[in-house]
Formats: sequence, C-alpha cells, structure tokens
Amino acid sequence: MQVAEEEDLTGGRLSSLAKTSFHCANVTVTPQTGFPKTIVIDFGSGCPGPNGVHRSGIIRVVISDSLRRPGSTTTMRFENYFVNLFKKEGVITWTNTSTTVTKSWRRQVVDGKITAPGGRYWLHSSIKEVVQTDGPTTPRLPIDDIFVITGNGSVTNANGITRTSSITEPLQKKVSCRFIDRGRIRFQGPNHFAVLDFGNGTCDNSAMISIDGNPPRTIVLH
Repeated sequence: MQVAEEEDLTGGRLSSLAKTSFHCANVTVTPQTGFPKTIVIDFGSGCPGPNGVHRSGIIRVVISDSLRRPGSTTTMRFENYFVNLFKKEGVITWTNTSTTVTKSWRRQVVDGKITAPGGRYWLHSSIKEVVQTDGPTTPRLPIDDIFVITGNGSVTNANGITRTSSITEPLQKKVSCRFIDRGRIRFQGPNHFAVLDFGNGTCDNSAMISIDGNPPRTIVLH
C-alpha cells in the first residue's frame, strides 16, 4: 500500500505529497501508463528497515486498476522472500468490494506458508471482509472512520495439527483508537477452544479470554 501511494496508484490526489523510498528496496512499476500494473519490490540479498526488520527477496504485486476503484484487485506473491530469516510464501489478494455508498474490501490468503530458520513451518489460509460503517461522508477527516471486520482462517503446523479462528461477532476498529474495541473471535484446536472478547466499544488495551468455557480473564493488548 505504501508503494502504491508513492506511485500514485491509489486513485487519490497524492502527486503533491513528498515521496519517500520504500526502505532500502529497489521498486519498479511497469508499464508506466495504463493498467494492469506490476510492482516489483526487490530487497536483494537483504537489508534492514527503519524499525529493525530485516527483509530479503522479492515481493511482486499486480494491480488491476486504481486501488480506490470498486472491483479492482491487487495480488501479491513472494519470490524467495524472507523476514528476519523466516521465509514467507503464498498468494494474498485484495478485492475492492465498495459500492456507491459503502467502502469495503476483501483480503484472502491462499497457500500461505511460513518457514522458520530451523525448518519448522506453518501453513495458513484466511479470508476477511472489511466494511466502513462510519465516516464515509467525510473523506478528508479519517479520524472519524470506523470499520468492522468479519472472516475466518486456519493454521496447520508441520505435525499436521490445525487451529481455526472464526470471528463470531464482527470486530470493530476505529481510526481514533489503536486497538480493536469490540467483537469476538473463537479459536478452535484439536482438544481445546478459546473465545477472545474485545469489549463493548470502549477504547482501551484490555480484552477478555475464556478457555474451554471457563470464567474469562483479562489480558493486555500490545
């Protein structure tokens, strides 16, 4: 998303904004005019970002149209791509599902895989739907934007053990709040389950978790 904004591919009026390089990566966009466009973000043999995260390899992104145009898609693939020595694989697709009155999009992960330096790995897939519920009439005032998130996913480790997650009550994320402040997620493993409850809409860093139906306890979000 950062590269798309820097290359003025989001459909917004960004040409007057100062552009900054995407950390130490070499970024190319082809073709220069028209769509679809391919963005190649090449970290080469490796380099650290400003937050200390070390990346190497290539992220390849294909954008079908301006990101703000309803129906546009963005597909991301990885080529020998590592983050802090963890290899990342899979296909991530964003689809702009907005209408004339509502902004929304879908994020889907297919054939995801994370491989640790020692060879352990985790397979993952997920789909999330994000819908803006407040603030669409004030596009120049993002602080009042509120989004709700639904969806599900699964993770399978190298031993074949799978854990699923399902959003049973839509998650609410306000731009004005650092944390998700409403909604529930159910995590199901082979032998146990847990329910994570983010609260009633109050902006704070606390949530409640209940395991196997036992009385919930408070946890601190980071």
